[in-house]
Amino acid sequence: MALPHPKDEPLAYSIEQAAIVMGISKSSIYTLIDEGKLVARKFGRRTVITRFDAEVFLQSLPTVSASGAPAQSDTAAAKLSPLDQMIADQVEADRAAIYGGKLQSPLAEVEALSMTSRHRPANSNASDAGADQ
Repeated sequence: MALPHPKDEPLAYSIEQAAIVMGISKSSIYTLIDEGKLVARKFGRRTVITRFDAEVFLQSLPTVSASGAPAQSDTAAAKLSPLDQMIADQVEADRAAIYGGKLQSPLAEVEALSMTSRHRPANSNASDAGADQ
């Protein structure tokens, strides 16, 4: 579960704000979005990253030991609360059902979903009636 945040902290960040808050460059933000590792959303013409999505991404990163090497026993799943893990598992199950297990960028997901809704028959009962005969 995410830590409580002050009320004056934004719920979403611009790319520039997210880079500052997360301590990485804007180009790294764009790369992570393109790779589907960081979820970004469109609000009109603006691209925003929610505070929750930034936290989820940062929590998914491996921890390091005192020597700087990745810790062997620490996994991203161990860092999530039971509720957050349940939600993450459901999201992955939904993505697998929609895309056959292939990880896609959030933009590709939106495009795929909009294409499927455009190609649905206007009246699904009409196609069912022909099948009964």
